[in-house]
Amino acid sequence: PFNAYAHVASNFLTLLTGDYMNPLEPALVEAPDALPLLTVPESEWESCCELLRADPAWREGEALVVVNPNAGDMAIERRWPTERVAELLRQLTARHPVNVVLIGSPAERDHVASVVRESEVSGRLIDLAGRTSIEQVVALLAHADVVVTNDSGPMHIAAAAGSSTVALFGPETPTLYHPLLARPEQRHIVHTLSLGCSPCMFVHDNKVLSCWFSQAKCMSGISPADVLTSVEALLIGEAPKSAAPQLRVLET
Repeated sequence: PFNAYAHVASNFLTLLTGDYMNPLEPALVEAPDALPLLTVPESEWESCCELLRADPAWREGEALVVVNPNAGDMAIERRWPTERVAELLRQLTARHPVNVVLIGSPAERDHVASVVRESEVSGRLIDLAGRTSIEQVVALLAHADVVVTNDSGPMHIAAAAGSSTVALFGPETPTLYHPLLARPEQRHIVHTLSLGCSPCMFVHDNKVLSCWFSQAKCMSGISPADVLTSVEALLIGEAPKSAAPQLRVLET
């Protein structure tokens, strides 16, 4: 049966290691200690580098922070509001000489462009939304020092590619969907709010979401300053202080 208190990956594994199996026979699959590392050919990263170096904002030798301000159409309420992302970009570029690259699909180009405009620091940002293949996105995420992302597919790709993430959760629960580990040195910091109405997305109702508010408070309430602190902690290699050092969930 589905366990609403266990990570979805563990739930999937129970399909292959369930009670219906003969305990005297070898399991069909053993639960891994970590995700298998997701890789793509080095040529994909080389093609990414061509795009990056062609942009005047690129700073050779500086840290790479990838920002995914998007979330799938299934629940766009998972997006951190545009003004929050923009404020993070302003603070991050003011404090650090890092490369900041924004990603997105062709359908998300307008949203990413609106984030760049509102940030008022477009000269420090590289907007690759709609300009990369999936393989190039994997390569970019794999080489990122930190990935800032909403609860979305790119979050899980970044985790599987071995990168550390700052992940923002609102309508969904990180208990079931937090980013996993593909490398021992990875660190994930999850930001989520303890609101009475959250989480409001569940598998048993097909994840149909109907937010009470015009703007999802579970996302708008996440502070750019707090997210910046997490990004900085990962950039300098500071291990999050928690019982599970690879994952830190911050609740406010």
